Amino acid sequence: MVRPERVRLETARPRDAGGLFAVDATLSEVTFTGASLRCTLVDRTGDRIVATLDAAHRPEGLEPGATFWACWSAGAARLLDATEEAP
Repeated sequence: MVRPERVRLETARPRDAGGLFAVDATLSEVTFTGASLRCTLVDRTGDRIVATLDAAHRPEGLEPGATFWACWSAGAARLLDATEEAP
């Protein structure tokens, strides 16, 4: 899992910067939440990726149907135990 505020969106594939993960995905929904935007994307396998973007980190062309690279650092990812029940 990657927290939405740790995901950034890029219009071009990022250079291999060691420890950076990038997935190409299509923007399906943009929701204005005050100081930020909640962007929902769908990758080629149908998995959803959610990114929360503040005003300083919004790429141009944030419209449903646009393609972006969802990027995050290796340190941002957390492995969750699927057998644990939620509190």
